[in-house]
Amino acid sequence: MVAGEESFTQTSEEILSKPIRRKGVLNYVPVLWLRTVNTLENAGIATLGIVVEYTSHDLLRFRGFGRKCLCYLEAELARYGLRLKQS
Repeated sequence: MVAGEESFTQTSEEILSKPIRRKGVLNYVPVLWLRTVNTLENAGIATLGIVVEYTSHDLLRFRGFGRKCLCYLEAELARYGLRLKQS
């Protein structure tokens, strides 16, 4: 498996418990992703399972979390077959 590539055989529990900050890869993620991660962590959100409990409207209320962060986050969630809660 290539570094950064995820296994397609993960269970939904493993995916939902994934931390939003991946250790050891921070130097390789775009600044936008770092902003998204920092904003989510400041809001007390640490895993993908917690992220999907929020709507896009909820996330946009967080200071520093804008449309670009939202687009990036939704793309990341889609990689795992997840999406934000619908309002």
